[in-house]
Order: sequence, then C-alpha cells, then structure tokens
Amino acid sequence: EAIALAQKIANPPPDAVLEVSDYDTQAGIPVFVARWEHVVNNVPVEDDYLQVLINGKTKKAFAFHRRWHTVDPKPGLR
Repeated sequence: EAIALAQKIANPPPDAVLEVSDYDTQAGIPVFVARWEHVVNNVPVEDDYLQVLINGKTKKAFAFHRRWHTVDPKPGLR
C-alpha cells in the first residue's frame, strides 16, 4: 500500500532504480521511506534521487524530494 502511494507521487522514470523501500522511525513516528536512485548505463548518477516519505500511521505522504537532471552522454570537460 505505501509503496504504491510512493510510486504514484514520485512517478519514477524508466532510469530510476528503487534503492530503499522500508519503514523508519522519526521522532517516535513510523515513517515509510521510498527512495529511487538515478542510474544511466548501469552507473548511478551522483546525488540524483527521488524520495517520498509517508506517515506510517495515517498512510499519507508528507514529503517528496526530487533531485534529477538529464545526463549528457558526450565525453567532455565538466
């Protein structure tokens, strides 16, 4: 149930790989964490991720974080 809600909110693109899908506790409250990493050609893209936090009691999302960019596959100076 929680992962389905997280997927609906994050709408992960095809190059997203589910990295974490588990419950954690924050300030004594159960929180479901779903986090996807950005992977291109089997290489993780540094610092790119999608993350959804869901209150474990109410089953409602309370945070969505997105850091994602389009990777330039051409070699060159960065």
